[in-house]
Formats: sequence, C-alpha cells, structure tokens
Amino acid sequence: MKKLALLVTVLAASGCSTYDMALMDQKSGTTGRGFAKWNGADAAVELAGKTYNGKFRYSPDRTISVPSISLADNLPPAMEQKKKNLGFVGGNGTFFARSADNSGLRCVFALNPRNDIGSGACMDDAGVMYDLQIN
Repeated sequence: MKKLALLVTVLAASGCSTYDMALMDQKSGTTGRGFAKWNGADAAVELAGKTYNGKFRYSPDRTISVPSISLADNLPPAMEQKKKNLGFVGGNGTFFARSADNSGLRCVFALNPRNDIGSGACMDDAGVMYDLQIN
C-alpha cells in the first residue's frame, strides 16, 4: 500500500503541472493573464481585449531563439548583454498563439521545471512587447 501511495504521488508530481501566465506591456503597464494545464497543452491568454489560443511548450534541455523577441525594450541586463553578444534572446519554451481575428502573439521564455517558475517576453502583431511571468 505504501508503494502504491508513493507511485501515485510521483506520477502526480511529474509532468502534470499547471502554469499561470501573467503579462505586462513594457510601456503602458497594461496586464493580461493566461493559463496552461501542462507542457504541450493548449493554453489561452486574455490580453488587450482579445483571447489568444495556442500550444504551451518547453524543453528543459534545449534553447529556443526567437530573433523578433530581441527587439524588446527594457530587457533585464543579462538578457540585454546576451542580445548584444548573440543578436537574439532565447529560452527553453514558447507560446505561439492566435486570436479569433487572426492576430498573433509570440512568446519565448525560460522555465525551471523543478520549481515551475519562469519568465520571458511576448510580442504581438503590432510590435507591442510584454514581460511574461510564469508560476
């Protein structure tokens, strides 16, 4: 019975995380919120009067680079230095999504799967940059 309880606990803790996403416009401070059930699942973000739907994906053992995100203002100093050195910023996860009117939202983030916390940046089709926090 103890082995069964341990197995259930391990299975519940592995790969079944839920993620809350918070976004903030880097210039105006407008905020948005989103939710993903687990890695590889459909996710939704409500932002600026639109709902964006797409896949939430990350891989702890690789880096994804998205040059368009590197155009951001207000990058943290470490990310700004990486942009200067490499010409892009990256992370280990992405959220690429579309709204009902076919507007796009592209996010790249770094997520620590051990504590399910991450941060990154998003850009919409209008070029508006958002900071992204994942809990």
